[in-house]
Amino acid sequence: MACLTRSVVWRFWTAVLLLSDMLLHLVRAVKLEEHSLYLECLANPAGCTQIDLYAVAEGLSGTLPTELGLLTAMTLFQVGVNNLHGTIPTELGLLTAVVLLNHHTNDLVGTLPTELERLTALTAFYLFNNAGLCGPLVHDEAMYGLLSNGHGITGTNLGNMCPTVSPTVSPTSSPTETTSSPTATRSPTSIKPCCETLRENLIFCCMEARNPALAQSVCQECGIGK
Repeated sequence: MACLTRSVVWRFWTAVLLLSDMLLHLVRAVKLEEHSLYLECLANPAGCTQIDLYAVAEGLSGTLPTELGLLTAMTLFQVGVNNLHGTIPTELGLLTAVVLLNHHTNDLVGTLPTELERLTALTAFYLFNNAGLCGPLVHDEAMYGLLSNGHGITGTNLGNMCPTVSPTVSPTSSPTETTSSPTATRSPTSIKPCCETLRENLIFCCMEARNPALAQSVCQECGIGK
C-alpha cells in the first residue's frame, strides 16, 4: 500500500512539473527574429506578402531585424501592441510594395529613417505610443500625411529634438580624453550590418547572386577576414 501511495504521489508531482514547464513556454515572450512566421518568410522571401503578429498573446519581444529588408514582396507588416524595442531599421525603406506598417504601442526609440520616403505604396503607418521615438518627421509630404492621420504621433516625441546624453567624465581623465570626438570610435556597422556577416545566411547569398545592387543597399563591406 505504501509503495502504491508513493507511486501516485510521484506521478502527481511529475505531472505538475510538466504542466509548469508547458505554462512557462506559453507565457514566455517570443523574439520576432525567432518567430516561426518570420522564419518562414526568410526562407521564402518572394512568397512572403504578409507578417501579421499584432498583439501576440505571449508578447513579441526583441528588435526589428535588418533582414526585414529582404522581404521586398511584403505588403503588410503588423507588430503593434507588443514588447519590441530598439530603433526602426533603415532597411524598411526597401519594402517598396508594403501598403500597411503597424508598429504602435511598443518601446521603439530613435529617429525615423529618411529611407521610409521610398515607400510610395504605403497607405497606413501606425507609430503612436512609442515614447522613445523622437526627432524630425520624414519630410516627404505623403508620409507626413500618413503620420498625421488617426492617432498620428500621440504618445511619441516625434517632432521634437531627441534628448542628448551627456558623456560621463571620469575624475582621473585628462583634458585630452574628455574632448575626443564621440564619433571617432563609432563602429562602421552602426548604420548597416556587415555584408560579410550576412553572407553566412544562405538566403542573403541567393539574393546577392540575383540582385547585387539590392544586397549592397542593405549592408556594407567591413573588411572582415581580409
